[in-house]
Amino acid sequence: MAGLIPTDWLFWFAPVFSIEQLYALTFIMGTFFIATWSDLKHMSAQSEFLYGWVFIGLVVLNIEIWVMYRDGMDLWRHVIPFAVKWVLIAVLCTLSHARVGVIFDLASGDVAAIACTAAWMSPFLVILLFVLLKLIDLAERPALRKFGSGEAYPFMPVVFTATGVLLIIGIWLSPEVDVITQLVELSILFVLGTFFIATWSDIKHMSAQSEFLSGWVFIAIVFLNMDLIRFFIEGADLTWDGLAFSVKWMLVAVLCTLSHARVGVLFKLASGDVAAIACACSILPWPLVLLFFIFLKLFDWMEAPGLKKVGSGEAYPFMPVVFSATLVTLLIYLWRFQIMEAISGALGIPGL
Repeated sequence: MAGLIPTDWLFWFAPVFSIEQLYALTFIMGTFFIATWSDLKHMSAQSEFLYGWVFIGLVVLNIEIWVMYRDGMDLWRHVIPFAVKWVLIAVLCTLSHARVGVIFDLASGDVAAIACTAAWMSPFLVILLFVLLKLIDLAERPALRKFGSGEAYPFMPVVFTATGVLLIIGIWLSPEVDVITQLVELSILFVLGTFFIATWSDIKHMSAQSEFLSGWVFIAIVFLNMDLIRFFIEGADLTWDGLAFSVKWMLVAVLCTLSHARVGVLFKLASGDVAAIACACSILPWPLVLLFFIFLKLFDWMEAPGLKKVGSGEAYPFMPVVFSATLVTLLIYLWRFQIMEAISGALGIPGL
């Protein structure tokens, strides 16, 4: 958590993110991905997006207050950067709301999305975010107006692009991040962001917009093609990599089919839930696909009694189960080396 507020001059001026901030922005990008899809299609998004972004922003605000208190409330290192940053966010977001309309003329959901992104940034990066929003708005506005009505047009594509540009800059400048070696965890965080909003929607409505299903299918197809490209580049033979590719996607196909309501062997899930599971599995190596389904069964058993209270009859929202299983699988992947080291130490087998 300490990475949220770096304690040197970089927090004031440089476009540098800590590893925690980069992971958080990747998660937020996942929520923006579905919201962008929905905004283009409907010129609006479910209220769960707004609530989710406000919730994330408040979490960051409270974490930063706690970090300041823990580290001694140093005036120049903590208090002044904190105050400058949050005053900037409050002023710039207010000036961007439709009721004021100085910088932009945005709905509350768009402003909440911007504030959610800015919450993870330094004062300099908050200003840079709004500069990028202005530039990208000018570039994308002619095309976006084709999806709008009159002068109104969807703004979430602008927010998504600006956040993506900042994320790329941060990854490029960060010595802690190697996209190639950390692609799995970054991708899981992105997908987990989509699950976060879908979970909120599923609990409230027992359903989610079709954009969730379409988005998850799109992500799964992207990772299928990435695996295919890697498979053919590495020789397309029956090496371990080739077998791993085949085993993984056979597992995904079989286990997801057995989970659909029309088959109902493992679960009795709607197409959206199955698409979410397939999306998560598409990112994972094949051993974690099996582990992921074990976690799905475990969390379903643990959470079903509570979830049935917000369901109807035997039907209940399943996205909270998917979210929990994905989060635990991500943590295991992040800590895999420490886990293997602990197991090898317990068994007395060096280098397990």
